[in-house]
Amino acid sequence: MARCMSTEPPTIVVVDDDHETVTFLRDFFDMLGMAVVTCSDGAQAPACTAQHHPAVVILDLYLEGMTGVDVLRQLRAEPSTQDIPVVFFSGSGDYLRRLLPDFAAHGASFVIKPDIEQLSVVVQRLVQQST
Repeated sequence: MARCMSTEPPTIVVVDDDHETVTFLRDFFDMLGMAVVTCSDGAQAPACTAQHHPAVVILDLYLEGMTGVDVLRQLRAEPSTQDIPVVFFSGSGDYLRRLLPDFAAHGASFVIKPDIEQLSVVVQRLVQQST
């Protein structure tokens, strides 16, 4: 049986309130052939994710409006976004483990900033799994 391949690039949503990080991640994943939608406010992230239905969400922990863990909880509460993989990309793994010790059980991964190589590996694996 032949597998139907989409000609559309996979979409990812990047949620981070640091403009330099957003620009870097947008440019980096764009070079890898992905469509990148950005959101700089935690409060807007669930609606942005629902609108674009990405293959993966890259999410910072410290955001304007709410924490990344709050965003994850909202994404998991909505049927249209509950299965979208989330990768926390933050400098504080201890903070994540304190707020949400079982983050992996919520369909989330964690990559420490600024390890872009590991982030790329995780995101590309998740994109492959979603197609």
